[in-house]
Amino acid sequence: MRRLQQPPDSMHLRLRQEKTREEECIKAMQESVKPASPAESSSRPSYSPYPSRTGPPIDDYTSSGSASRSPFSSLAPSGVRSNHDHGGLSWLDSMAVDGLSVFGSLDFGFDTFSGPGTAQFPSEQAHLLSLESPEVVAHHTQRPREPQLEDVTSWANISHYISLYLQHQWPLLPLVHRPTFSENLATRLDLRDTDFRALLLSIVAFTISQLPTSRLTTEQFDVEGLKRLQRRCHRTSQLLQRTYTGQVTLTQICIIIFDNFYLLSIGLTHTAAARLGLAVQLAFCLGLHSDAKTAALGLDHIEVQLRRRVFWQLYASDKTRAIPGNPMLINDFQGLCSYPEAIDDEFITSQGMFPQPASKTSLLAGFVAVSKLFRILSECFFHHRCILSDLQTISTDWTVAAEERVHALLGDLPLAIQDPPSVPLEANRQVFATQRANILITVAIVKFALYDLRSALNVNEDQLAREREAIAREIHNLLMSIPVEDLASNGESVRAKVFHIACALCGQASTPGTDSDLVRDWCDMFSTITFVQMPVPADAPLDSRSNSPPAKAPGSAS
Repeated sequence: MRRLQQPPDSMHLRLRQEKTREEECIKAMQESVKPASPAESSSRPSYSPYPSRTGPPIDDYTSSGSASRSPFSSLAPSGVRSNHDHGGLSWLDSMAVDGLSVFGSLDFGFDTFSGPGTAQFPSEQAHLLSLESPEVVAHHTQRPREPQLEDVTSWANISHYISLYLQHQWPLLPLVHRPTFSENLATRLDLRDTDFRALLLSIVAFTISQLPTSRLTTEQFDVEGLKRLQRRCHRTSQLLQRTYTGQVTLTQICIIIFDNFYLLSIGLTHTAAARLGLAVQLAFCLGLHSDAKTAALGLDHIEVQLRRRVFWQLYASDKTRAIPGNPMLINDFQGLCSYPEAIDDEFITSQGMFPQPASKTSLLAGFVAVSKLFRILSECFFHHRCILSDLQTISTDWTVAAEERVHALLGDLPLAIQDPPSVPLEANRQVFATQRANILITVAIVKFALYDLRSALNVNEDQLAREREAIAREIHNLLMSIPVEDLASNGESVRAKVFHIACALCGQASTPGTDSDLVRDWCDMFSTITFVQMPVPADAPLDSRSNSPPAKAPGSAS
């Protein structure tokens, strides 16, 4: 009763005092959880179990007075939000300032949001995304050293198989500029450039998979030793290759092309197809398919020619994979660059190109001719698949004109390819014989595709069967005049094409009047080529799924 009788003024005073104490408690709680300022955090000791980073802020993509090298520099805003704005991922600032890094020794540069590099990004999310770049991770991660070539085999062995590539395989796959490549070998660029080191290892694995064993075996390496060396080179190259989230280079695409041939040679066709798709996508990202995009980059003549060679090699690999009916990854209507010049590398410099001497046939003549044949093959596949989709785009007149283009191309071949024995130099004679075999077998594939297209246009089947046999017999007789080592030097490519022709002839073997001897001759050729090349693993499983578990014997314990 006494409390109820207290004066009203004293009651109001008591309520105000309680409210004041409550506000002071709330303020104290807020002060206890307030993020520390940079000045305070730098002056107090850190109790993090991980060592704090010292030195200048990490900003690998920015230097004073120079343009940004970051792959995300195009996202640079006109202004930047305050570092301690209470939004987004600002809680990471205080976590890094206090030294509470959850990444241990992996210093991703979270303590540099307020540094000069932050101005490149519109948000902390973009900055974090840039820190996922393999270059940054590799630079700030404590890890064992990268493997060197000598960890795989001796430099002498690497040099030996690289020389075999330059002698036998480079005219078929001219993905390097020989003078520049030789200079890089002499100065051991592989010791400083990881991509070049991976390229050398992939070239060695590719060369072993392509050449006949008679040109590969040495006193140190028999066939089994070559298999082990091949596997070590490929796996080490894979270890050195980085994910392509940053800037892509032409060398990285070349590595994938070499790896693709190796994967095909050991039966990993699905993995090879996936790698080829990656290479094609990267090529489009670099604009290799467009002369205009290449010209806009202001590249020198060496780089321009290499870009064209890489694109047309990808084009050829894509069409070879499409022969049995697989989808084409490169379509002509998306744009095609010009063909590379049939000029040897010693006449191509960064300042310009000299004309190829008339007395010397370029080693690239065969590569350019095959690229033109694959262009005709691509058009044939396109029209055939349009017809199968009820989109008829041509008549039989187109097939006649396409066959005339093939004959005109054969007539324009230099004498060294038409008649390799006439070449005086033995090494070049082998090269041109290998190119001649590649051209002839590709011509057979193109003509078979034209016959299939005519069949889809309802041309007489009996007439087409006779034409197939005639061209198969003609090409077979021409190929038999080439030494088997030169024929087999085309590697997996020629083996796949010969196999396709043999299957096509077997497909019409049930037709009355089919020449069974011709079918047997092509099968014998396939066996001969396979015999002299590196053997394919006999028990190589399909790489689309894991091996099935072995069946348990009846009565065995589970």
